[in-house]
Amino acid sequence: MTARGQKTFTVADFPGVARRAGRPGPWLEDHLLVLEGIGVLRAVNRPGPRTWAVRPGAEYLR
Repeated sequence: MTARGQKTFTVADFPGVARRAGRPGPWLEDHLLVLEGIGVLRAVNRPGPRTWAVRPGAEYLR
């Protein structure tokens, strides 16, 4: 669960990013998973597509 008012996002919130970068579709999700792995993002337990939130202390991404 996220803190009240904390923004969350999914890959679908960034339409066309992989295409504009000339990368395959899963490219963006792979990068978000890496950011989760190094502790910048955290997965949010919600039904539907994988959802992330920025971890406290990683404000430079906000």
